[in-house]
Amino acid sequence: MGKKLAVLDAPLMRLSPVDHYDVRAACSHLLILGTTGSGKSSATYKHAILAALKLGAGGLFCIAKPEDADAIRAYCAQAGRRDSLIDWDGRNGGFNVLAYELARTGNINDLIDMLSAMAEIVRGSGSDPGKAGDQFWKDSAQQLFKAAVPVVYGATGTVRIGDLLAFIRHAPSSPEEMQDPRWRTNSTFAQMFDAAAKRLRESPLPGFDVEAGQRAMDYWHEFSRLDAKTAGNIRISITTLLSRFESGLLRDALCGGVDLVPDLLMSGAIILMNFPVQIHGEDGAIAQKIFKFAAQKTILTRNSMPPPLRTRPIILGADECQNFLFRDAEFLAQCRSATTMVVFATQSLPTLYAKIGGDHPHDRAHHLASNFNNIVLHSSACGETNEWFARKLGRTLHLRQNFSHGQGGGQNYGLNMAESTNYGVNSSFGTTTSGGGGGSSHGTSSSSGTSSGGGDNWGRNRGSNSSWNNSQSWAEQSDWVIEPGFFARGLKTGGTAHGGRVTAIWFRAGASFAASNSNFLVVEFQQS
Repeated sequence: MGKKLAVLDAPLMRLSPVDHYDVRAACSHLLILGTTGSGKSSATYKHAILAALKLGAGGLFCIAKPEDADAIRAYCAQAGRRDSLIDWDGRNGGFNVLAYELARTGNINDLIDMLSAMAEIVRGSGSDPGKAGDQFWKDSAQQLFKAAVPVVYGATGTVRIGDLLAFIRHAPSSPEEMQDPRWRTNSTFAQMFDAAAKRLRESPLPGFDVEAGQRAMDYWHEFSRLDAKTAGNIRISITTLLSRFESGLLRDALCGGVDLVPDLLMSGAIILMNFPVQIHGEDGAIAQKIFKFAAQKTILTRNSMPPPLRTRPIILGADECQNFLFRDAEFLAQCRSATTMVVFATQSLPTLYAKIGGDHPHDRAHHLASNFNNIVLHSSACGETNEWFARKLGRTLHLRQNFSHGQGGGQNYGLNMAESTNYGVNSSFGTTTSGGGGGSSHGTSSSSGTSSGGGDNWGRNRGSNSSWNNSQSWAEQSDWVIEPGFFARGLKTGGTAHGGRVTAIWFRAGASFAASNSNFLVVEFQQS
């Protein structure tokens, strides 16, 4: 246990003056995203692989392009690991997957599961992957393998693709045919059944006893009663899938001898699956998926192996990983205890959706990505990927400042003038009379007058006014830690324009970087 703990704490590369990426973090796996030309392969992927090889890790590498194989060879040379490299092109050694699986567990059911996986890989490796929800054909293949494999194993002592195909192709098409003596004499199916029954009478085989033989017989009786079209479709569907292993790369690499086995990874071997998809097409992808799947199954059992085979780190690398996906989410969730570091690189989330295909590709892609605790985003032109990554970094409170300034003024002028005139007339008149005693008097008086006047007045007024105002305010708002658009415009992509420097944002779930006091860090790599 002490040795394993020491291995887990071994540093792989420095991310900042105070932060290291060690084996413990690497066993939580690394997903690298970025558009073509962003520097993800020549920077983060390269340094992660190179660091693991320098530490002495075993390695398994999937190859999409011929230059990817050249890169792995160069990393092995740079790490001083040329002698550990197995440059496997399918012609310089074989991995008989069925013989290996049978020898590894001795369990027929494990062999049947492997055959079902191989059929599923072939079905899903075309340009238009089949729907995972097409359960009828998937279940039909599983049931047929359960009825065919034990019989072929009982008859021959092993299971080969050619024998299995011959057995299925000669299966009875009606109950009457099963009773026809001539058919029984000439049919490979009937001959294998008789040989298996004879062997079973002598002694049971592991995974093949009387009950297994009876179950197989019951299935083939039912199969012979199926509608001819349904039975024919099942037979053709399965034989078409398996017939790809009768020739070419798939036959040479996976159906010959057993010269190469995944167990070598535990001893420090570096296996380069050198059948690039760009050259070998679907067959190249199928061969790499099958060997990777077999290796993953073996890796998950390493803690039951002798102690010297349990502690050495193993790195599984796949640039352009969308070409090699098969049941990887389940493996990622379990392989941490097997000291296994997975490094996948691809362009974007939509790239994964397109390659996964079938039912619910969006959910399956996100299920896969959720098993990577380390996610590095290089320059990315994909809005969906950028927003998804921004959500991972989260939101925080930002202090927003608002400031306004205003100025105003005015002037006014006025002029007024007035004129007035007045005029008046007045008059009075009176008479008096008196008499008495012998005399009298009489008099009159009158007066009159006029008045007039006029005048004018004028005035002028002038005024002005002015005003100024300033206002300033602050508000707290929740917003992205890094807004999504930054990932498209703010990261260096290497080359002469940036002096060979590549920058990216490294996210780590469940831990903080000392340099940033956060779960993300801006990292820089120098291309060489």
